[in-house]
Amino acid sequence: MFETIEDAPAGWYPVASTQEVGTAPTLLPRFGTRLVAWRGPQGVVIGVDACPHRGASLALGRVRDGRLVCPFHAFAFDAHGACMHMPDVAAPAPGLRMRTFPCHEAGGLLWMWAGAGAPRGLPGFFEWLPADARTTLVAEDWEAPFDLVVENQLDHLHLHAVHPDTVGRGVVPTAPVKVLPEEDRVRVWFSDSTDARSAFAEYRFPALWGTKVGTTLALTIGFAPISATRTRLYLQGHRGFARAPGLAALVDQGIRRFHRKVLSQDRPIVESQVHAPRAADRLFRSDAAIRWFRERLTHAVKTPTSEDAAAAGAPRAHA
Repeated sequence: MFETIEDAPAGWYPVASTQEVGTAPTLLPRFGTRLVAWRGPQGVVIGVDACPHRGASLALGRVRDGRLVCPFHAFAFDAHGACMHMPDVAAPAPGLRMRTFPCHEAGGLLWMWAGAGAPRGLPGFFEWLPADARTTLVAEDWEAPFDLVVENQLDHLHLHAVHPDTVGRGVVPTAPVKVLPEEDRVRVWFSDSTDARSAFAEYRFPALWGTKVGTTLALTIGFAPISATRTRLYLQGHRGFARAPGLAALVDQGIRRFHRKVLSQDRPIVESQVHAPRAADRLFRSDAAIRWFRERLTHAVKTPTSEDAAAAGAPRAHA
């Protein structure tokens, strides 16, 4: 769906788990673009994986004194993308910069601001997650565009059909459901009640979904666009029980197996969807959350203003 970073609706997107990025440069194919990330003294830095000198992959380089050193000629770039060392003159190279992006760590994920304009706030995680929760993570790449992967999580009606022995066990398709859209989020309540104790799912535009199963259990998914036709899912389980040493590790293994099974039920269905453009779909009352998402996405993917275009083309500093 997104062939370049500029194609993405402006917002925070998860591009890696915090464990994926260390002090060595890491290649991250995202938004149809090769990105490179590394962890320096000021935190994680994300930039385009191409040296502005001759285009060599910076992911093949090394980090020295907090600077990313190009493997080709040893030009060194700081956390803001500025070239601080050009070897033939042993001095900075004024005006030579690698493009970097604002990034932030939250909820076990590394988030990057993509799209036009400056970042608006910081990526917020769900406030209703269990307190002091233990978290498990499963990451998968699906051969499906970003929008279809998101819509799968907004589709409550598929649960009884696709997941009869997992998350859809006992789900009655005729049971009442309430869909409550807001400007940048939508909640789907799995009952007539919107009481805080009731189960619900919430999606925050553009790239975070979660569901509250009970007071001590919740699931979240962060959606990372890899290319126009490929998306990575970061599925995390958050629990407020079975946290004692020894027992916790065993429960972690069981939860990861369960989550992989759930994803294995969804994946072939989502990857099989063929309608393009999506206008060929026929939506019904049960698709209210999907309809909201499509309208919100259409509104967000607009023709950039001159100010947006200027901001998109300017170098972006690490936040």
